[in-house]
Amino acid sequence: MTDEKGRIYVRTYETDGKGGTAVDVFDASGLYVARFFVPEDADTITVRNDKLYAIVKESGSGNPLVKRYALRWK
Repeated sequence: MTDEKGRIYVRTYETDGKGGTAVDVFDASGLYVARFFVPEDADTITVRNDKLYAIVKESGSGNPLVKRYALRWK
């Protein structure tokens, strides 16, 4: 998926051994810039305004629960 700044987010099959799956980030020209981990059971939806949105599970009533992660760029 991509964000509004053209960065490309690629979920990999690599894990951190603590229940997280790696997401690699590339800039608009394809240059690798970062890696972070999200919970394995999280289904990433979109990235907007330096926030990653993911469905983490469904509530008891069957509604999806969305978690928002802040992305800090150095």
